[in-house]
Amino acid sequence: MKTHHTKPIINAAQHGFSLVEVLIALAVLSIGLLGLAALQTVSLKAGHDSYQRTQATMLAYDMVDRMRANPLALAAGKYNTVAVGTNPGSTDCVSTSCTTDQLADYDIRSWHSILAAKLSQGQGAITTVTSAGVSTRTITVSWSENDLPIQLKLIVQL
Repeated sequence: MKTHHTKPIINAAQHGFSLVEVLIALAVLSIGLLGLAALQTVSLKAGHDSYQRTQATMLAYDMVDRMRANPLALAAGKYNTVAVGTNPGSTDCVSTSCTTDQLADYDIRSWHSILAAKLSQGQGAITTVTSAGVSTRTITVSWSENDLPIQLKLIVQL
């Protein structure tokens, strides 16, 4: 069996890429890189938004844990109504011994401080509704996300 090898026909005028082909390739590459940069920016923004929502959830549950840890003040109604920006008392319950009422004031004050530090324009409030002997508390955490007000409401029965 005889094999025929054919030589490719090479035109002497075509030896490489033309300048137009290189410019088109650079334009396509540039558009692709701009798209990747935009994707990275959107990803970072979404990651930050997710971080703030996670922090808001954790801080709402933090307040629930603080209330559960101080059942006497909870029963006395110290956590029933907490307005936005309320900073009661000034006792530092970390370095000194506190009464249950002082601990409740410290919990509220430090919760508001943490909300302001961890969230963009972070604020918190607590409202209580008692019906048939059961107290239902709504813990509201508010913050700003992309210049829009966002709220997380956690409703618990304590």
